[in-house]
Amino acid sequence: MPVTYKEFAESYLEFNIPPFADTLAKTDSVFGKTNGKLTTMQVNVGYACNFSCTHCFLESSPERTEIMSKQTMEDCLTVFAENGFETLDITGGAPELNPHLEWFIEEGVKLGKVMVRSNAALLTTPAYQHLIEVFRYNEVTVVVSLPCYTKENVDSQRGTDNFEKVIAGIEALNAVGYGTDPVLELNLVYNPLGGFLPGSQCGLEADYRRILGEEHNIAFNNLFCLANTPMGRFRTMLESKGELGEYLTLIYENYNPDTLPSMMCRNQLNVDYDGGLYDCEMNHVIGLPINDKYHRISDLKGHKLEQRDIRLNGGCYVCTAGSGSSCGGALV
Repeated sequence: MPVTYKEFAESYLEFNIPPFADTLAKTDSVFGKTNGKLTTMQVNVGYACNFSCTHCFLESSPERTEIMSKQTMEDCLTVFAENGFETLDITGGAPELNPHLEWFIEEGVKLGKVMVRSNAALLTTPAYQHLIEVFRYNEVTVVVSLPCYTKENVDSQRGTDNFEKVIAGIEALNAVGYGTDPVLELNLVYNPLGGFLPGSQCGLEADYRRILGEEHNIAFNNLFCLANTPMGRFRTMLESKGELGEYLTLIYENYNPDTLPSMMCRNQLNVDYDGGLYDCEMNHVIGLPINDKYHRISDLKGHKLEQRDIRLNGGCYVCTAGSGSSCGGALV
């Protein structure tokens, strides 16, 4: 069962870590609110996934059946247009497994920039390989999760031989111009293998570029480094090793107020598969809806989003630790 907000908060207190709001109050008085205009609508189109990654705080897997309906997608597009959003950030699970993904992309690009977060492994299979052309034709930015550049490390997180499947998907994207054509942006995502923070994003990007280039002739635009979130399977792994307290203390002790101006929750609205509205994916996992009278995307139609207080919790320590962590990588 997913950890609840109460359980999540109590786990920090157990290790004598103050609430994030208390830490924030000592260093910043502005971050706690969203910006006046939001630019990104992040939409989780389902928890179904072809992988069951050990770092996945959403606990996506082939057994999950939650899928966003086409009606909810239509509601998202309506609110996107009404509120002047600029970027539609489609995530999952594996977004490819939603049968309405192609339609959602084609309608989304009429309104703004579209990006899709993928693990790329499905893109070489007969049922989904056509999506590469859908991405290319619509100039979709593709963000591929590749938690390491070595087979051993990736397979330890995702299962035997899954590294080759992801590499094959990236190669197929490269073949149509992704990573080399200026309008076809391909970004990769790194996650640490254990209870530690990412290293230098610039340094890791150089390593990824060199090793993937030499061994697989792969090209990409940027590497995003994301810290792991102490929820879901990653939390279970930490607990099994007796390392949960150590990790929670690590992210607390590495709190960096310089990350606050660039925190993604200041500029985004997160929409869960069922239409629920949240500041970020972590908040929807622990059941913290946005601080607003509208909690569902369907209810927001015909209304303007207003500046609001962000629902703070211990997960904010993840995003503000070290160089910071967002869906776009390091913050400083």
